Amino acid sequence: MKILPTGLLSFALLALLAACGGSPPNSLAQTYYEEGVELQKQGDMQGAINAYSKAIQNDPKLATAYHNRGLILAAQNRTDQAMSNFNTALNIDPRLARAYIDRGQLYEHTGRLDKATLDYSKAIQADPNLMEAYYARGTAYYRAGELESALADFSKAIELSERDASLYLNRGILYLLMGEEMKATSDLQRVLSLSNDPELTNRARALMSGIR
Repeated sequence: MKILPTGLLSFALLALLAACGGSPPNSLAQTYYEEGVELQKQGDMQGAINAYSKAIQNDPKLATAYHNRGLILAAQNRTDQAMSNFNTALNIDPRLARAYIDRGQLYEHTGRLDKATLDYSKAIQADPNLMEAYYARGTAYYRAGELESALADFSKAIELSERDASLYLNRGILYLLMGEEMKATSDLQRVLSLSNDPELTNRARALMSGIR
């Protein structure tokens, strides 16, 4: 029985943000940054990297450009370069909650679960209402065998995103592992009521069929 992958390192685009540090944004840097976002949307990842690099050349303190460039590099399995970009983004702006999540995912990918969990906690400190941070940390706790902590984080994620069927599926699986079959059934039924995704609903039905 396996928890579904978090899918957090999905390279979703960040909102367009101004440079950090309280100074007015560099207009040329922002132009290149926005170009990078558009190229990333279009799937031109090398073009996006080039645009983000030009944005950084014009404003070395533009944390979101490092973050977005790091996301692309991580997707290309250029792990060391991605980590360097995430580190720089967070050194510039420690408030970038999603950058902690993405760096945490990279730590998980390279087997450093303790560092990943710490980054997810930092993401929660930066943004206590960021559902993905609780989900990611809950999955890390699950992988570490800390089921009660995983349950608390999955439940908080559900509190923040009550109509996300995948969250109920994962908590339902966790309840089954903990021997809480009635609670698991409730969560799996919630999956069926919320989702039309065959991957989720078929998994929920299969799990429910095994509950006596």
